[in-house]
Amino acid sequence: MPDLNMIAENIDEIELGHLLQLVLVCAVICDRKQFYIKNIMSMKKSIQLILINAIQEMNRKIIELKYK
Repeated sequence: MPDLNMIAENIDEIELGHLLQLVLVCAVICDRKQFYIKNIMSMKKSIQLILINAIQEMNRKIIELKYK
C-alpha cells in the first residue's frame, strides 16, 4: 500500500506510483468499471500494457496483504 506520508512530505515517486496503481485497481473494480475499462481499451496498446501490468502488480500486493 502507498505510504501517503512519504508522498506528502517527500514527494516520493515510488510511493506516488503505488497510489496511482491503487487508483487504477479501484477504477476497474468499481460500479463504473465498464466506463474506465472502455477508456483504457481505447488507448494505445503500449499504454494499455503499462496500465494492465500496473493493475496486476497492485492486485498481487493486495492479495498478499489479505492473506498475511
